[in-house]
Amino acid sequence: MPYTPELKELIKTVERTRPERVARKRDGGEFAMMSLDERQAILERYHPDHRGQGRRPLRVGANKGYAIPDEFADLFEARSRVEPDVVDLSAADIETDVLVIGAGGAGTAAALLAEEQGASVVIATKLRHGDANTMMAEGGIQAATKTEKDSPYFHYLDVIGGGHFKSTPELVRTLVTQAPDVLSWLEDLGMMFDKEPDGRMNSIHGGGTSRKRMHSAGDVTGMEIMRTIRDEARNRGKITVVEFVPAVELLLDETGRCGGALFYNLDTEEYFVVKAAATVLAAGGSGRLHIQGFMTTNHYGATGDGLVIGYRAGVEVCYLHTVQYHPTGSVFPEQTEGLLITEKFRGAGANLVNVNGEQFVNEREPRDVESAACIRECLDRALGVATPTGKLGVWLDSPMIDQLSGKGTVRREFPEPERDDYAVALPDGEAVEGFTALTPEGEKEYKRARIVAIARQENEIRFSVHCLAIIADENERDALIKKYRQTFIEYGQHADLAPGIPEWESIVNFCLITSRKEADDILAIAQSRAPLVADEVLDGISFFRYDLSGDANSGSDREPVTSDAASAEPDTT
Repeated sequence: MPYTPELKELIKTVERTRPERVARKRDGGEFAMMSLDERQAILERYHPDHRGQGRRPLRVGANKGYAIPDEFADLFEARSRVEPDVVDLSAADIETDVLVIGAGGAGTAAALLAEEQGASVVIATKLRHGDANTMMAEGGIQAATKTEKDSPYFHYLDVIGGGHFKSTPELVRTLVTQAPDVLSWLEDLGMMFDKEPDGRMNSIHGGGTSRKRMHSAGDVTGMEIMRTIRDEARNRGKITVVEFVPAVELLLDETGRCGGALFYNLDTEEYFVVKAAATVLAAGGSGRLHIQGFMTTNHYGATGDGLVIGYRAGVEVCYLHTVQYHPTGSVFPEQTEGLLITEKFRGAGANLVNVNGEQFVNEREPRDVESAACIRECLDRALGVATPTGKLGVWLDSPMIDQLSGKGTVRREFPEPERDDYAVALPDGEAVEGFTALTPEGEKEYKRARIVAIARQENEIRFSVHCLAIIADENERDALIKKYRQTFIEYGQHADLAPGIPEWESIVNFCLITSRKEADDILAIAQSRAPLVADEVLDGISFFRYDLSGDANSGSDREPVTSDAASAEPDTT
C-alpha cells in the first residue's frame, strides 16, 4: 500500500525542515537530552506502565498480591489444561542431562554451554528452532569492546541509569562484564559482524548510551546471531532438537525440585514426558499478549508460555509490572503494523519529527522515555501524523542519514536481503521498486527518454537488466524474449514507455541472471542505438544509461537527459 496523497504532502513538510536539522547536527548541535527529573515526569504522565489501569493483584501463587497487567494475571490464575486421567507420568519418554525449554537465542546458547561441559541436551520448542524474538532483533548488540573510549564501568552506568536505578545490580554487573567475551564467542563461532577497515568491530550509539558500543550485522543482527548458534547446535552430537512440542507443565518431585516437563506433540496430538537432571526455562517473551492493547514488534510465538508454567511450578516472577515499548515500529501501511524499525536508524542520526517536521525529542533517549515522548506528541500536543487507518504516529526521518554520512549509507548499513534492484522516481515523484531514478520534476524527460541500466555485481557473476527500452518493433521484442527465455525473469508487463513515439516499444522490469557475454550483448544493442549519458559505479555496481529518445536508426534528435537528472534519487521519509 503506497503513501496516500495526503501523507505525501506531509512528507514535503519534513523535507522542508530537513536541511536546517541536518546543518544543526553537522555543527554538533543536538536536541537537548532530558534531565532525570524531566524523564521521570514524562514517564509518569504518558508511559503505559505508569497508568493506573489495566492491572490487578494476583490472587494465587508465589507473588500473590503483586499487581501486574490483566493479560498476565488471566493466564497465571487459569486452570491447568492437563487432564490427570489421560496423562501418564509414571515413565519418561525421553531422558537427558539438561532440558532446555525454548529454542531462541538464550535457549540455544544455554544448550551449547551445557554441551561444552559434557552434558547431553534436549532443546524443546513449540515452533521451529530459531522461531524467536532473537530473529526479530535488528539494530545491534551492546558491549564495551573499545576500551580506549569505553569500559564496563560506563556500560554499567548507562544500564543502571536507563533502568531508573531499579535494575538488579548483580545482573547488570554480569551483563556488562561478560558482554565483550560473548561477542568474541559469537565471532569465533562464525558470526559476521560489521567491521571497520582496520578489522575492528564497527559500533554506533544506541538509546541511552554515553559511548558508541552497539555492534551490528547489517540490520539483521539477531538473525545473524541465531544463524550462527543454531548451525552450531545442529552440528553438536550431544544436542537433540525437538520441534512443535509446547511445554504444558513443569514436573516436580516430592521435594519440589524440577525433574523435567510434560509436552504436547502438535503433530500426533499426544502428551509425552521428558525427564532431566536440570531444566532451563528459556521460552521467550510475551509481546504477543498485546499488553494494554498495544501492537508489538515481537515474534508471533512470544506469548509468555514460560512465565506461566514457571509460575505454576512455584517460581517467583519479577518486573512484570513494567513492559518495554519500543519507540519505533511501523504504524502504516496497515499490514506492517508493529514491524520493528531498528534503533540503529536513530543511532545513525535519524530524527523523530512531528506533523510539522519538528524534532521533539533527542533520538537517543532511553527507550521508555522516547516512547513516552511519542505518545505525548500524538495525544497531548496533537502533533501526530494521522494515518488512513485512523491511527497516529510520528515520522522517522531516515533520508537525513545519507546527508549526514554520505550517499549510499542507508543502503550499505541497512541492507535488504535478496534485493537486486533500486528505487525509481516516476513523473509524479512516487517511489517504486525499480532500478534508476529521474527527478520528480523530470516528467518531460521521462516521456521522451529511454533508459537502459545494467548492473554488474558479485565479481561479474550476476547481472541485472531493468527498464530495457531498446526494442524498435514487436518482432524484435519477441525474438529477444525467446532468445533469453531461460535467463529472463519477467517482473512486469510489456509496456510502451513513449506515448509520443508509438513505434517504440519496450520490455519493462526484467531481471537477467546470466553470463557476462549475454549482458554485453544487450549492452551492445543499446550502444548501437543511442549515446551514453551516464556511466557510474555505486557500491561496486556499474550503471549504464542511454538516451534513446530519438529515432531508432538515426540516434537522438532531442536534448539528452543530463547525467544529474538520471542519477538523482527519490527522497522519501
